[in-house]
Amino acid sequence: MAASTRHVGAYLLRYRNRYPEATIIHVASSMFDTTMRPTAGRRRDLKPVLDAIEREVARSAASRSPPRILVHLFSNAGAYTTALLATTFERLFHAFTLPLASLPVPVRMIGTLLVVLGLAVVLGLQRMGVQDAVDWSRQVLNDTTMVNPQAPRLYLYSKDDEMVLSTDVEDHSNEAEARWIPVHRAVFEKSAHCRHVQLYRDEYWRAVDDILSTKGTGLGKTLSS
Repeated sequence: MAASTRHVGAYLLRYRNRYPEATIIHVASSMFDTTMRPTAGRRRDLKPVLDAIEREVARSAASRSPPRILVHLFSNAGAYTTALLATTFERLFHAFTLPLASLPVPVRMIGTLLVVLGLAVVLGLQRMGVQDAVDWSRQVLNDTTMVNPQAPRLYLYSKDDEMVLSTDVEDHSNEAEARWIPVHRAVFEKSAHCRHVQLYRDEYWRAVDDILSTKGTGLGKTLSS
């Protein structure tokens, strides 16, 4: 949410260099989108994303090549946006692979501005009579009627992340495994929230490349750095 262009660009450049034929879609969230914008409006905003995905699925079908769709999402805002996509366009999400960068987890009070703003997301949705956004996103992303239970999933998280606790990430990944979703984990020791790639660049991208090369169901694995 509200990530800098330079920060996002580093990820986009990596994907463009590694997968030059891929279509890349970047979905950004502002503080207003997540805290104040009604859900119906946010769903309408995501319509161009659906259109782009449908075009790629149709193109793959025409070439008789099954689509490989990667969803790379960050933190609770990314989880919320992805959950909105899943519930709105659930039929498409049965082709998706999910690498999850430290999400979705309960919001923690640790005295930072970002967490206070994160709480505004929850309060804003409760004001509209909607279930806690984080809890709702957490449930949707482990709901096998909404996401493909056969799609491999990667959790990237750090033991030193004070905003998204590793125990919360592990709770969600364990819940996914209990539903027979193939889970992979990349666990880092000292990186801060959503800063794993800055300290563990090679390990981070190796884990992402590994998940993209995985096909079908199977047991996951855990990598520690």
